[in-house]
Amino acid sequence: MRISSNTQLNGLNNTLKSAQNTNNPNDHPLGQNKNNNYTNPVQVNISSISLAKSAQIDSNNSITNETLINSRNGWDGWENKSAKAKEIRNEYYAKEVAIDKKFDNPARHIKDKYYNTSSPYYIEGLTENERLAAYNNESRYLEYGNKAPISYGDPVILKEIGYMNGLVDDALERQFNREKVNEQFGQLLDKYNITIPQDTKLSFTIDPYTYKAKVTGTDNSALISSIESAINTAENSKHLFLHIDNSEWEHNSQITSEKYKKKSLYDDIKDHTGYKLDELEIINGKFVTDDGTDIFGILKKSVKEDTSIPEFFKSYIYADIYEKLDNLAKVGFDGTPDLVLSIDYENGSFYDVGQSKNFGTGQTQWIDAFEEKYSAESYKSGFRPHSPGSSGGSSAEKFDKIGIIKEALQEMMALKDDDKFKIDIDDIGTLDKNELIMKYLFKSWQESGEIDLDSFLEELEKEEIFLDHNINSSYETSQKGNIEIGKTDWINKSPMLNQSIDIYV
Repeated sequence: MRISSNTQLNGLNNTLKSAQNTNNPNDHPLGQNKNNNYTNPVQVNISSISLAKSAQIDSNNSITNETLINSRNGWDGWENKSAKAKEIRNEYYAKEVAIDKKFDNPARHIKDKYYNTSSPYYIEGLTENERLAAYNNESRYLEYGNKAPISYGDPVILKEIGYMNGLVDDALERQFNREKVNEQFGQLLDKYNITIPQDTKLSFTIDPYTYKAKVTGTDNSALISSIESAINTAENSKHLFLHIDNSEWEHNSQITSEKYKKKSLYDDIKDHTGYKLDELEIINGKFVTDDGTDIFGILKKSVKEDTSIPEFFKSYIYADIYEKLDNLAKVGFDGTPDLVLSIDYENGSFYDVGQSKNFGTGQTQWIDAFEEKYSAESYKSGFRPHSPGSSGGSSAEKFDKIGIIKEALQEMMALKDDDKFKIDIDDIGTLDKNELIMKYLFKSWQESGEIDLDSFLEELEKEEIFLDHNINSSYETSQKGNIEIGKTDWINKSPMLNQSIDIYV
């Protein structure tokens, strides 16, 4: 499972998100989520309730509407590489642990090998990160065998497959999805017998609430009309919107935290109450229905009755929605800009707008260079990312944030059901360590696309990728003020989680 990708937190953006699905990321009643302004690609926050399908491209056309564009298309690059890494780990450490077990205290012997410079068995020549990763792999294999969590920064793995760099994989995944979306849009054009002349540059602009796409770029009104009619069939324009957002890299000027908060709030209210925020009045600082009912009360009742949401997360949902509603009511619905997204199209490919890195055909050389930098060949030739040194530390204890999270979870799970994770809506700014961790753990669960919470926690414990496999590259980019720790997107997108943990430990 890939625990996903992608930004800095400002509340629980789109608290009620849909679980992502390879074929359709919007089918589960919890909705998708998005955090903002982070230097990695991000995920969009789309509600679980689908829009009504648009009308036939032509009332006399017997061709059935069909969603041909998919924002996600089954990328498995990371999973394949991970499987290979585990094969390498298992083969190597099965032999090493067999030797370790000949000592009276195998665990102590392993620790001496990596951290006791006075030991005759001490292993020289490893970087801090390689040492930590190798120690983790060997000690875990001693305890769990082939089922042990894996550390990808182990030099045994690096020499064979190179760095499993999450940023590289994110870029490759977005490039893969762009190629697929280009093909799918071509199929849509073919389906409706539409030909776009060579070198015609078009721009698609999509409304965040109706997902209706507008096309500009040519004076040929008949062509514009036919393309708009085609892209607005079924959920094609919705998936193109998702794709634009999923393609954000580093920073896209179209996308801001303010816009995302507004959209996520709109989607949450619509999904769980049926009301649209732009159609509600604001009276005494509250969004109210025609009969004067506070929309927050309706939403709270809906969430309370929603069995798909774990009970102990509901108070966080209430607090987040309350805060966002209160803030939006102060400026009015039209006082905050909307998340309108655009993308260009020319000669069979979409091209990103508003960002320096592009995933369009012929514009992805930067990914090739990025991938080469972290390849096995680069590692074998002597390339090493910068060591985190004093900024990152090297001990297992320093990087054991999983342990910190698990400890906090155990404490919280021990509480009585009625006492779990309650947040006073009037006092939401005074969360303790456990509450902070739970708040962002909840967000990470949302972003992971994993429907079952227990399965998510199990996968999180197995992966532990952010503890070891990409600390070096995260240090490089963290010097710019960002925390980017590879493949574990929920950590990538949650620098405040790292900061909150660091405050308390």
